[in-house]
Amino acid sequence: MILEYLDEAYPERPLLPKSLQDRATVRRIAAEGESYLGPLIGELVRATLFRKGPADADVFADLHKRLDEELPRFEAMLHGDYFANALSLADLTVYPAMRMIRRVDERQPGEDWGKHIPTGLAAWMKRIEALPYFERTIPPHWKS
Repeated sequence: MILEYLDEAYPERPLLPKSLQDRATVRRIAAEGESYLGPLIGELVRATLFRKGPADADVFADLHKRLDEELPRFEAMLHGDYFANALSLADLTVYPAMRMIRRVDERQPGEDWGKHIPTGLAAWMKRIEALPYFERTIPPHWKS
């Protein structure tokens, strides 16, 4: 994983906590982001941005329900301002999936997928977006 490489290449800016238990927690959250949130967001993108034909009301209803179930789980994993009290590999793994929800809203306004993002996660996203290097990393065509 590129983030593990960056953690080792730039030890002055660690992405993994020092303690073994905290490192395991960060890796678990990252894995859950990739295993649960990632596929759900992939379905959202396919059902919205890549669909052919009219929206499928049943698919949309199912996605709304599943987002309402899944996103609070991630909000509950926050500890302090980030997933591990400090910016970590978990934050940088989960953020892109969360940002894609807003991207869908930007590309196809009206369904308001962002309403599913709990307030704690929305605040966390703003903290990520306030990082000094954020503007250099977001794709230029995503800038609003």
